[in-house]
Amino acid sequence: MWPKDIIHLNIGGRSFTTCFSTLRTISNTRLSELRRDDQNYDLATNTFYFDRSAVYFEVILDSYRTGELHVPACACVERFELELKYWAIPMRFMPACCRRKFIENDSFRETVKDLQTELHVDFQDEENRMENLTPFKKFLRRAWLTLEYPDYSPLAKIYAICVGIFAVLSVLIMAVYFHPAGRTDPLPREADFGFHNAIPYMTPPNVSLIPTYPINPKKMMITTTKPLRWLFYFDVVINLVLSVDILMRLLLSPAKLQFMKSVLNWLDLLASSSYWIYIIIMNTVKSLTLADDEAEYYYTVNFLVFIIVLRVFRILRLSNIFKSLKIFMIVMKKNICELFTLLLFLVIGMIIFSLLIFQAELDNMVSFPDIFSAFWWSIITMTTVGYGDMLPISKSGYVIGSVCAVTGILLCGLVIPIISNNFAVYYSYARACKEVMNDTKDTLCPMGLHQPTQQGQLRQDDDRNKERV
Repeated sequence: MWPKDIIHLNIGGRSFTTCFSTLRTISNTRLSELRRDDQNYDLATNTFYFDRSAVYFEVILDSYRTGELHVPACACVERFELELKYWAIPMRFMPACCRRKFIENDSFRETVKDLQTELHVDFQDEENRMENLTPFKKFLRRAWLTLEYPDYSPLAKIYAICVGIFAVLSVLIMAVYFHPAGRTDPLPREADFGFHNAIPYMTPPNVSLIPTYPINPKKMMITTTKPLRWLFYFDVVINLVLSVDILMRLLLSPAKLQFMKSVLNWLDLLASSSYWIYIIIMNTVKSLTLADDEAEYYYTVNFLVFIIVLRVFRILRLSNIFKSLKIFMIVMKKNICELFTLLLFLVIGMIIFSLLIFQAELDNMVSFPDIFSAFWWSIITMTTVGYGDMLPISKSGYVIGSVCAVTGILLCGLVIPIISNNFAVYYSYARACKEVMNDTKDTLCPMGLHQPTQQGQLRQDDDRNKERV
């Protein structure tokens, strides 16, 4: 007979010897419930056989001896978690030094799933879903995939590139609109026609009237000149194409509610609708006269410029072509807490240093006329931009400014590396995931996005372990 308290364990070909009393220190686990009548027990050698990892089991066995579960430094958290689930080890025995790795892994796993959803679409599965559809519905679904996903087909890639080029041209035309080289003196109104006739211009003010508003040369150029005729019509064609694109994607989308939840789609709709609002206003307001109503003149010009500038959001359409831009937006969304922390630090520093510099520069009659101007100086100094429009002249102001600059470097240096490191990790993971997808259709990527076979076999044990934990 073998000693009752001695037990031998063969884990993945490696032998371990311990006592039943040791294994019962943590109750309701697989090891604490071992019996000699189990099917994996060999009476001849007094050994229990388990086809599991011996490397991780050594750490798990130590948790019965010490009462603490530590994660090996070189261990894969995902793989170690599977072992914990198999042996039914509660997480409460893991100290804070190692629990942090699991918390970081859970956050990273959520982001990986988001990357999988945003960057990779199983087009083969989409084709399988279309088998039972009518030919017309198949055409609509494939048209939507072509418009929405550049990786769907070579035609979809070409279309995405063309739309991206149009989006860039739309922004560049906006820039040319506000440059003197892109504008011309207005033709006589009776000789003009079409949309181009709707673009307003400011008639020369009555010299006998002295406006209370100062004459702004930029606004004078916008309202007294018109865009070049060919540039205006080219802009209409580009915006028409981009507007049709967003409308077609909306109408063909099989999940319109999900489509409307996307911030990028809302920005695209805003950019397209703002242009046609601009055209409507142009046809409504035939001319602007500074001498008639100065306030209405300036408000109208400011509103028109604001509407034109909204099209800059179209540049985000490039994220469909350049995956790195989409990954950057995902990282920004996932690191919202870090960004908020950075903003909070900057606001606190801004308030403190603004009050200090305002008090130190009371005798300065040039800079820091009020606290709000000091707010501006603090932010510019803490972010190490330093425009130089306001600067201290007293010795105490020099000291405060130096401390403000150093504090800003430290605050930004604490948060920005976290975001940049996350971007590097997510970008490298996305590239690795794409390579794996190109190699095989069965396994898309690691990190547990598709459960291993052994995890599927232990699903019932996992459910039981969750209840125990």
